Amino acid sequence: MAAFNTSQSIAPFFRFAHLSAQPGLLHAITLRQRPGQPIHQSAYGSTDAPVGLLAYVAGADPLPASPGGGGVVDFNLGYRAVDYPPQATAANWRYLTAVLGIEPERIVAARQVHGNQVVRVGSADGGAGIRLQAWRPAAEWRDDAGPAKPPVAEADGLCTDEARVWLMNVYADCTPLLFYDPRLRAVAVAHAGWRGTVAGIGATVVEMMAHEFNTNPADLLCGVGPAAGPCCYQVSEEVIAAAQSAFPNHPELLNFSGQPSGHAIFDLWAANRCTLEDVGVLPTNIETAGICTIHRHDRFFSARSDGAAQAGRRFVAVIGLTI
Repeated sequence: MAAFNTSQSIAPFFRFAHLSAQPGLLHAITLRQRPGQPIHQSAYGSTDAPVGLLAYVAGADPLPASPGGGGVVDFNLGYRAVDYPPQATAANWRYLTAVLGIEPERIVAARQVHGNQVVRVGSADGGAGIRLQAWRPAAEWRDDAGPAKPPVAEADGLCTDEARVWLMNVYADCTPLLFYDPRLRAVAVAHAGWRGTVAGIGATVVEMMAHEFNTNPADLLCGVGPAAGPCCYQVSEEVIAAAQSAFPNHPELLNFSGQPSGHAIFDLWAANRCTLEDVGVLPTNIETAGICTIHRHDRFFSARSDGAAQAGRRFVAVIGLTI
């Protein structure tokens, strides 16, 4: 059963139960808020403390208080947010890497384009698409400076079999897809909005892992993360037509009941499960978060719920092999 922490004093992440049980694997999906002060090593006990936790310096970062109060701040990781200072976003990135114990220079990101392109990456790609200046002295900061190393490609999926290469995508209603091959030890992450979903990005990841790593789809453990859900994700004629074309044998993915003419509710979660099952992933190996980001925008950033006033706020999914 997937779950997210109810106590913001521990760690502000959602994690899948079946992936969490795998030794040598790290994964996390960030929540909307995090503690306003650093998590203390003692909160984890003597053996579970993240490696990089002590690198975070209390009180050093300019963080806007969350409207929710309670000693938490917004955990925005999108530098294009219209209402969130870049320096505060940088502070959130420092917090993220410190709490997870991951090296910033080994994070890999692509330029997401709502497609189905998947790229294999490795240690040589570390730092791609990441503003590494966030971990440098404040005097070196420039608000208009982008990543020193450009994103690896225009792609919405990344895969690797190298240890300590941290695959990362950003989201706000689109579906995070996480993949792990426990037999051959390879991982992948994908960003599946409606365009990527109807283009079958989940299948493309599985096919890429089979080609690059000899992965057997039946071995894969997959997670379908928090995203716009079947309670709230209303779409119009363009999406309806695309979904019907992509999933001709699954009319249940579109719910027209109670919807205005030319509109329906599209079940992104189930659509991605169908895609994965169709290429050989076992249904029992797919864990669905079952959390709608539109409905639970108190827990996750949502482009639809947050609207123009908070446009550009993002949460991230990260996965990688620790050893």
